[in-house]
Amino acid sequence: MTEYEDSAEILSMDFDCIIPFEFDEFNIKAFDVLKDIAEKFEIKFEKSAFDYLYEKIKPYTDKWGYTVARLYNWGYFYEMDQVNTDVILDSTIKHENMFVTMIDGNIVSFAEENMGEIGVETIAEYQHRGYGASNVAALAKYCADINKKVFYYCDRYNIASQRIAEKVGFVITNRYYFYTCYKNEE
Repeated sequence: MTEYEDSAEILSMDFDCIIPFEFDEFNIKAFDVLKDIAEKFEIKFEKSAFDYLYEKIKPYTDKWGYTVARLYNWGYFYEMDQVNTDVILDSTIKHENMFVTMIDGNIVSFAEENMGEIGVETIAEYQHRGYGASNVAALAKYCADINKKVFYYCDRYNIASQRIAEKVGFVITNRYYFYTCYKNEE
């Protein structure tokens, strides 16, 4: 298991927090006619795994005065396989510490790297035009060229972001989970 930092100090502070928990992806292989059964099996596995995890985390959160309210969210952790430079548009430019798409002098989409994690944003009316994927690909290529390892997190509901990651050449290597913890109110 990975230790992110000294959790005792963080958990003893007087504010709400989120506890991360991450584990390797497992694979289910089945015939296509069994797809529904395989998906339901995965959901049942996750539910029992989360019940177990909640039971094991609870003594720690209780000790520090927290209440674990619920599983906050889960999503995917991606690592770069091979950068797909074919998606980089001519309009993508390097601007300060990020790659951007500018229209009429305004940034309408950008990708930036922070501590190895790539983030991307595109103004709503400019989405679905390839700008996000282009900026992410250009940034991933730039990072690869300078030997900087990058990764990509994506919420399970953010299908557009998942498509960007996969289009650019990232592959899912893990899932990540967060539990929301609140300080007990006196």
